[in-house]
Amino acid sequence: NVIWQAHSRNGRCNAEKLQAKKRKCPVQGCKEKLTTSGSIVCAKCKVRVCMKHRYVEAHQCGTLKPTPLPDGQWECSQCTLLNPSASASCGACRAAKPSEGGGCVVQ
Repeated sequence: NVIWQAHSRNGRCNAEKLQAKKRKCPVQGCKEKLTTSGSIVCAKCKVRVCMKHRYVEAHQCGTLKPTPLPDGQWECSQCTLLNPSASASCGACRAAKPSEGGGCVVQ
């Protein structure tokens, strides 16, 4: 992919660090990683869960707290990549950074 190659060649990319920060499903006892195609954000409680727990009854909707993002990063709503707070757009898909009021940015 051309975008990924450009990103990895810019000298600021640390692919191992990005891969190590994949978050896991917040449901107690679940160890599934939250990937783009293997997770969903619940429309009711706004928590990202794995596909196994996608139904309200399966993840105790309203009782879970979202998995916190690492300090100084924001999650792309398009591809779920964790990006540095200073980035105005996603390093992978170029989607714009959400607004501060969107609740996605951790400072």
